[in-house]
Amino acid sequence: MGNNDKRQEGIITNKWFLGKSEFKDIKKIRREVFIKEFLVDEKEEFDSFDRYAVHAVVYIDDIPSATGRIWHDGKKAMVGNIAVLKPFRGIGIGDLLIRVLLVKVLKSSNEVEICSPVYLNSFFSKFGFKAVGEKFNKSGISYIKMNLKREDFTLPSKCGCD
Repeated sequence: MGNNDKRQEGIITNKWFLGKSEFKDIKKIRREVFIKEFLVDEKEEFDSFDRYAVHAVVYIDDIPSATGRIWHDGKKAMVGNIAVLKPFRGIGIGDLLIRVLLVKVLKSSNEVEICSPVYLNSFFSKFGFKAVGEKFNKSGISYIKMNLKREDFTLPSKCGCD
């Protein structure tokens, strides 16, 4: 078998799913991260917005590694339920996922909101998010709402040459 016949490693793809169609990979990732790791109650994690959301899943070599969703709560566009499985953290998959989600949501909305764990504020700030309101606790985790207006959206360079 020549090199051209060998399966390539490290191929990253993403897929979009509407509502609960093809929900198996999404549920697996969120259950592992939020319920098992962060001890979020399953009833709180899987809510009615899942039915109406647009979900993204990032695959590495066809292995579901990260997920997030976009939905509208009746007033504004929201991005959330962003989860990256432990073996895939620290290699930029979360960064890639948020870029994919934001590019999609800002095509149709002028503003988007996220409830960020406080320890991730600087991560979301680099895309132009600004903290609004007071911190609050949910499932034992400290959060703050952050807003991003389309005109403030930025895609920072990953090469360190901004």
